[in-house]
Amino acid sequence: MSARAPWMLALAAASSTLLALAPPALQMAGHPEPSWLIRLLLSPLCHQDPLRSFHLWGSPAALCARCLAVHAGVLAGALVLGALGAAVFRAARTPGNARIVLAVGAAPAAVQWLLARLLPGLPALDGNLPRAMTGLILGGSLAIVLAGALDAILHRLPSPAAHVTRSPAQGGVHAPAAD
Repeated sequence: MSARAPWMLALAAASSTLLALAPPALQMAGHPEPSWLIRLLLSPLCHQDPLRSFHLWGSPAALCARCLAVHAGVLAGALVLGALGAAVFRAARTPGNARIVLAVGAAPAAVQWLLARLLPGLPALDGNLPRAMTGLILGGSLAIVLAGALDAILHRLPSPAAHVTRSPAQGGVHAPAAD
């Protein structure tokens, strides 16, 4: 795996996590317009139910507890992948293995969701903390798959050295001029 892929993913995940946490700080500072704009920007990613969101300074984050934790889990997973060198996770680049990694990562969230529906009213099953914990696990598995996909994309891009042309005297091939 390219050494760049996990760090690029970590930067993107840190940005999205901080963006989701910005609206409460903006609200507190008396800037409701940027807060509203960020919520609007993130609304396609999450239902943004205030009852299922962590609150900072009396205002909900722009993502629900699980979605915010998924973003934080991608950040944590990318940092771990970057620190480990990530050669161990090269297998996640194949579609079959990626599906397995995602299924294992999503299983706790699915079980938590199902148990919360079967046994309503239990905060241990239906609170923001269980949602966030399962979101962190899902985010970690997403980090493995996304870092592998990003690595594959980075390896397909031509290197800057590939664009250097050399003259025939330097061992390069002279291409005929285009008409």
